[in-house]
Amino acid sequence: MTELIQFSLTTVLGLFVAASYGKKTKGFRISEYVALFFAPLLLTVWFSYTLGPKILVVGAVSGIGGTMMEWLVGWAYHQALGTRLWEYKRLAIQGYTSWLSIPLWAIVGVMAYLFSRAMGL
Repeated sequence: MTELIQFSLTTVLGLFVAASYGKKTKGFRISEYVALFFAPLLLTVWFSYTLGPKILVVGAVSGIGGTMMEWLVGWAYHQALGTRLWEYKRLAIQGYTSWLSIPLWAIVGVMAYLFSRAMGL
């Protein structure tokens, strides 16, 4: 349970730092983006030492799998309805997703993994 709380607080802190910095700048900055996932990524690496390397595999698989699923849903929606559900402009993969999504999906996967451990699943 403590890992889940630590990871959640670290993720919220990253969001707060990125949002605070983003209010002072105009447009996209890679430094704001890195602030979103830098602390959770470091904590995930630390957890790989304390909990085992499985958490790194979970992060990698969920990052790649989540991005692939996002692309598939965006593509299928576009094919079925003739309009895009969303469109990415920065480092886009055919406009349906972005390479920048991978770390964010990885954070979601690690959080789900830690939540399932906390619930005893």
